[in-house]
Amino acid sequence: MTNNKVLFITTGTEITASSRTRVYNYRPFLEKDGFSVKIIPYNTRLDCQDNVLERRKGFTGRIINKINQFYKCLFYLSTAAGYDVIFIQRVLFPVLFLKFLKRFAKKIIFDFDDAIYLADSCKRQIFNKKKFGRRFKYTLSFSDRVIVSNNALKNISYAINKNTDVLPTPVDTQRLVPISFKKDNGAKVVIGWIGSAGSTKYIESLKEVFKVLTDSNVDLSVKLIGAQVRKEDWGKNIYFSQWILERELETLQGMDIGVMPLSDDEWSLGKGGYKLLQYMAVGIPSVASPVGINKEIIEDGLTGFLAQTQKEWIEKLSILIKDKKLRERMGKNAREKAEKLYSYNANSPKLAVFLSS
Repeated sequence: MTNNKVLFITTGTEITASSRTRVYNYRPFLEKDGFSVKIIPYNTRLDCQDNVLERRKGFTGRIINKINQFYKCLFYLSTAAGYDVIFIQRVLFPVLFLKFLKRFAKKIIFDFDDAIYLADSCKRQIFNKKKFGRRFKYTLSFSDRVIVSNNALKNISYAINKNTDVLPTPVDTQRLVPISFKKDNGAKVVIGWIGSAGSTKYIESLKEVFKVLTDSNVDLSVKLIGAQVRKEDWGKNIYFSQWILERELETLQGMDIGVMPLSDDEWSLGKGGYKLLQYMAVGIPSVASPVGINKEIIEDGLTGFLAQTQKEWIEKLSILIKDKKLRERMGKNAREKAEKLYSYNANSPKLAVFLSS
């Protein structure tokens, strides 16, 4: 048992996916191990909601958030000495602030998922991308330890900070569980995708694939959760709905097959494959692009399939659509892998070591 006091500075509240999965969901596990946990998000709840919904930020809201950030920085500095570890989740602070924080903090850990060094999410921010990249490098150099979500990010971080470790983004296998009853034999097979509005560009690559499959399979429907598209362009039996955290389990359990298409670029290489982990947790097989961590998560032919061309996507999805027993077998394998490698039970002991070492 330990009595380490840890201040988690998160980029957002629990509605922010990266903050929820890489900090908030760890809290009960860490407290059970004797850690004293304090979580203080850097941004306001309104700002987080705007980001989740890809909503245009008003001038007043931006000013309020900047004022909030200023006072949060003062609070972090005034209380830093009282914690054994300051854990910064994805926030890139000004260099001057980091220099002051380094004086007061006993230990600083920086955690990031996604290729944030590319400044992909910086296009609407006040500071430019060059300044954004400079903050990223300074943050890595100032940190006592860096934690990343995959090996591609580790390679980037390791060039600046040798004390870099990989901790995959876990999935809550206690909350996300397979459905407890069998569907009626007459029920439609459902292909599903769940994501943010910002990820819509990836699912759009499967538009023609879905049209071919729904035209040739009467008992097939496609459900896209969180996508922002022109619905009339997608054809029949393709349905759209808003992502709602409270309905996430119900939504995932309503799928028979999950999909995760990606483009083969540097931003995609930095992704943590969280969609696949969600599908696996509820016991369904997935079809995914062979990009980045997807190739580690998906065991081709065992827990799902990898598909690159449109022809491959149609072939692999068709196999799963027609073979219910194969879906069930792959789904069971996927669930077992999620529990063994990607659950909080599997990863919280690793985080505890990083925090207390």
